[in-house]
Amino acid sequence: MATKISQPGHVIIISGPPGAGTTTIAKAVAKHFGMDFFSTGDIFRKVAKERNLQVAKLSGIAEQEVDWEVDNKCKLVAQKGNVVIESDIAAWYVDGAIKIWLDAPLMVRAERVFKDIKRVAERYKNLAEVVKKIKERRDRDRDRYMQRYGYNVDDTSIYDYKIDTEFLGMREVINTVIGYVAKRLKTPK
Repeated sequence: MATKISQPGHVIIISGPPGAGTTTIAKAVAKHFGMDFFSTGDIFRKVAKERNLQVAKLSGIAEQEVDWEVDNKCKLVAQKGNVVIESDIAAWYVDGAIKIWLDAPLMVRAERVFKDIKRVAERYKNLAEVVKKIKERRDRDRDRYMQRYGYNVDDTSIYDYKIDTEFLGMREVINTVIGYVAKRLKTPK
């Protein structure tokens, strides 16, 4: 079980399934409030690369070691505060953070991923392949987090604010999140 931490500064955690817009929103919110941006997914890929491991092929002990290293880096960043964290599981172990969940139906998320030209590492032949890969990744991650930490990532009750992004444009989601965070931090938008 991961150790919970408390932090001296503000921490915002943004999470959601693949294609919900977490990276785009988290970066925009960090920029708006002059906060740092930290993505556990980015760090996971970086650590795996440093160890000459392919993320898709990580399994067993190597994956577990990388998970722990990423979690420890995330905890250190959270302790410093003034950061927006994009993470699947930080909401479970960072106390006092503003926790936001973004979601959209699977087909909407798959279409977004398929159309995202910035996803150089993930190219897909068709929408059906994207749907399959998103489901596989979510199932694999769900099982991993439950086995390793006892976290049920399908339980969104730990989040303070949940947004269905299906019918919202990126700017609308960004403004909604900024408005919510500003209210929570009692700062002007």
